[in-house]
Amino acid sequence: MRYHYVCLSPRCRKSFTSPSRSRKYCSISCASKETAIQTADAIRAYFLARVTIQDDPLACWPWHGSLTDQGYPMAFVDRGKILATRLSYKLFVGPLRDDQEVLHDPILCNHRWCTNYRHLRPGTHKENMDDRAIAGTLKKGTDHYLSSFTEADVLDVLRMFHEDGLKPKDIANRKGRSIVTIHDIIHRKTWKFVAPGLYPAPTTDGRSHRRFKHTLSEAMITKLCLQRQTDGATFHSLGKAYGIDHMMAERIYNRWLRNQGHTDPKPPAPLKPRVKKWTTSNKQRAKKYGVPSDFTEPQWHVIQWAYGYRCVYCPDDCISCATTSHELTPDHIIPFSLGGPDTASNVVPACRLCNSLKNDGLPTIPIDAILAKHPFRPTSPATLLLGAAGFPPD
Repeated sequence: MRYHYVCLSPRCRKSFTSPSRSRKYCSISCASKETAIQTADAIRAYFLARVTIQDDPLACWPWHGSLTDQGYPMAFVDRGKILATRLSYKLFVGPLRDDQEVLHDPILCNHRWCTNYRHLRPGTHKENMDDRAIAGTLKKGTDHYLSSFTEADVLDVLRMFHEDGLKPKDIANRKGRSIVTIHDIIHRKTWKFVAPGLYPAPTTDGRSHRRFKHTLSEAMITKLCLQRQTDGATFHSLGKAYGIDHMMAERIYNRWLRNQGHTDPKPPAPLKPRVKKWTTSNKQRAKKYGVPSDFTEPQWHVIQWAYGYRCVYCPDDCISCATTSHELTPDHIIPFSLGGPDTASNVVPACRLCNSLKNDGLPTIPIDAILAKHPFRPTSPATLLLGAAGFPPD
């Protein structure tokens, strides 16, 4: 059996049917719009209805609303959810930055369900962890539920690295753990409390040490650089000969050249000019249809300037063209499929929308009217490209 209702939302008032006997709104959207707690007074009333304020100003304020799985109070306001401690601080103290957390004072209060703003203060995540360590609620080592190591395993890892000289990769294979886990233990990113003075963290990462640091003397550096300059030895061969990375050998050589006051006689090869993707695509399509193609990217820059960086198909009062908020694309007035060439005299600037709507057809407005939109010079783009004065613009 279905019951007939009228939506209670004044914006909707639509008739609907439902098998439930207590429906008030026709949809979740209408219900959320009418029941959402958004105004400052409504949010304050929502908060005060779910806490018990004691006579003692320093007493805890228990939260009687929803709790997370970890026991933290949660409030649902402004079509979203927020920690009740954070909401309490915003209501009674002031705003918070997004990167700030709300911390309980470990001396006054250590209850997650307390929302008394006098027990709260803003801070960073590290300060929050430090407070947990002071209060004794920070789980570490084997007490943590995700721990797969024991203190004895960590000591064994540190001993194998510092005393036996094993690499982290070999230790990870022996222990059956990932190299990231072993690396974090060795560099004291995790399990810091296990023998901190006996096994300190390495000063540098092994990979960066091999690549960016060396122990070559000044005589060896001079010998290396002379071999490069006179014999033409490669950096790879020099790196193998002196026990360093080839990038480090190149860096040493370049520094030595700067100190000598001259540069490398073998300059790097010049970079290839960047080619627009549409340039290559248009040439391929022109070859497919058998039409001439000599349109280049510099010509395209001149054409855009000649038409004032505006789409020729958009109306004169187009806001997007006036603010240059859309990208211009080269459009061929006569398409390739109808025999139009890929030349500057057949190209005009058009926005992506107009170019897509035109597709492979002729423009809906006369070609003479299109060319008349030239704002600087009443000639075709082809005439401008032959040696127009005033380009590039100031």
